[in-house]
Amino acid sequence: MINVVKIAIPFFFLLMGIEILFLWKNGKLNYYRFTDTINDLSCGITQQVADIFMKIVLFGIGYNFVYEHWSIPKWFNLHYLNPNSWLTWVLLFIAVDFVYYWFHRHSHEIALFWASHVVHHQSEEYNLAVALRQSVFQQFFSWFYYLIFAFAGVPFDMWFICIGVNLIYQFWIHTRAIGKLGFLELFMNTPSHHRVHHGKDPKYCDKNHAGVFIIWDKMFGTFQEEHEEPTYGITIPLNSWNPIWANLGSYKSLFQEVGKVKGIKNKLKVLFGKPGWRPEELGGPIVPVEIDKSYYQKYDTYLPPSTIYYLLFHFIVVLLFSTQLLELATDFVNTNIEIQFTVISGAFWVLLSLLNLGGIMENKTWAYKSEIFRIISISVGILGLVYVYQYFFLWVGFSLVFLVSQWYWFRYIWKNNQVVIKYSTPYPLTIT
Repeated sequence: MINVVKIAIPFFFLLMGIEILFLWKNGKLNYYRFTDTINDLSCGITQQVADIFMKIVLFGIGYNFVYEHWSIPKWFNLHYLNPNSWLTWVLLFIAVDFVYYWFHRHSHEIALFWASHVVHHQSEEYNLAVALRQSVFQQFFSWFYYLIFAFAGVPFDMWFICIGVNLIYQFWIHTRAIGKLGFLELFMNTPSHHRVHHGKDPKYCDKNHAGVFIIWDKMFGTFQEEHEEPTYGITIPLNSWNPIWANLGSYKSLFQEVGKVKGIKNKLKVLFGKPGWRPEELGGPIVPVEIDKSYYQKYDTYLPPSTIYYLLFHFIVVLLFSTQLLELATDFVNTNIEIQFTVISGAFWVLLSLLNLGGIMENKTWAYKSEIFRIISISVGILGLVYVYQYFFLWVGFSLVFLVSQWYWFRYIWKNNQVVIKYSTPYPLTIT
């Protein structure tokens, strides 16, 4: 099965590099921030690692089960899909984008769905890294929408390619470096249209839900043209660099609201009504308010240069390890027990690493203590890999890198950051 998104990942990072170079040459490198970018990519890695296990159940098993047992063409012995016809692929792609529009729109209009989709909107910046900021739990809701293709008799591979191309298209529109694109603005989703979608200004909220074709928003009344540049983010900021909390925090808040309201009807409204709905006795619905951009400030935290170098090095290690992990887990169900154990333990290490790196960016005391455990655990894990796979020189070399890193940690960061933790609090940055 062709995974077009997986094939495109190296090009995503290449385009990010080109965007950063372009912004640097034009004096706009402040469109990227180190902490925000690391957090965006950490959320993306978290989602990809979780996908190893979730796609097997939701799409690999669920979609194929419906296709094999309940698809309408099989009931009536119909054969109307020709995978060798370009027209079939074009019509299927348009249909996938149409269904994506409705799923995406409902992700903004139903609180329970929004609690997962909100991850993609938490960044207060807008750049290509934000495109990779995805939710772990969103697929629990999206797969219900895409089952319509299984019922319609669309083979999983055909749907998977179309949705993959749809998602790849949406990557490039996450940029402030490209202005309006003339006649393409009439029918295609563009950076200008999608900047509106990521804005939290009242007139921009819940607009432009299209994936590829903006015509759906124009047809169903959710289109908004970009006038002044939006203020990016969500109405109640996340104020955290923790990718695990980014996925779980909104659910905690949502179920706390459910616990506060009385009556089954009101509880269901909190879950399935518009995000922020509350009964009058709790103050009524939370609605977006106008933003004074001259006073608006973004969340950020102070990091000494030594900590930035450490975080960057270890994030690159985690990123490279994750790509290998995803490759190893390509056929997770049908692999042997050693590979399955390696994938599961590797996934745990990746998530622990991202959790720690996020905690360090927030100057959390627990993260510095947890980092010691992480460094020790990877050393033990490397010894295990040496024993199982016999890649002696490779893994010994990797171990030496981590030993040097551990020394660097204790020598330059642990001592210095005790002072940072004691005297530093998160500081905001003025919007640009």
